[in-house]
Amino acid sequence: TTSVALFLTGHLGRLRAAAAGSPLELVNTRTTLSLAQRDAEIALRMRRPPASGDIAVRRLGRVAVALYASRALLDGHGAAPTLARLAFVGLRADARSRQSAWLDRIAAGAPMPLRLGDLPLRLEAVRQGHGASLLPCFLGDREPGLRRLLPPPPELVEDVFLLVHADLKGLPPVRAVAQALAELFRAEAGALAGTLQAA
Repeated sequence: TTSVALFLTGHLGRLRAAAAGSPLELVNTRTTLSLAQRDAEIALRMRRPPASGDIAVRRLGRVAVALYASRALLDGHGAAPTLARLAFVGLRADARSRQSAWLDRIAAGAPMPLRLGDLPLRLEAVRQGHGASLLPCFLGDREPGLRRLLPPPPELVEDVFLLVHADLKGLPPVRAVAQALAELFRAEAGALAGTLQAA
């Protein structure tokens, strides 16, 4: 997903060091790439790893999202702004998206002047004060101009799994990058789960 790709991009130095000169290619797609056909050496999947195939699967961690708004937008609504008085930046309307359905429920009856499916666009719209929206905690919590409005909804927390084809897991660069990914997710577990919220 875009959120995990943005997280990894913030730690490229660590991943490049693990690759030890082997080139890295980060493909952000919801299309299922085939490890068996060598579309990728390592895959990160959300929620459900494949149930079959000669694939080694390792759970890396969890990624939480929460509702954020700009401090400037909230200041414009008085000392104790309520959700009912805010505008919202919606996600792309998608009946299969749990995040979109959750946000639509929370925002029911409130203005939703924008729907932005792409996370970087939504983050920028929230920064600019166009409304409250769901953002990954590791992004929203580190933005000084944003404030978290609600705790991360447990039903929207996503497990992240690392997948490697069994034939490749012993190759030194693949093994090193896979280990670096596991260590990165372990080191950043609090930020990813939204438990390290800044004051």
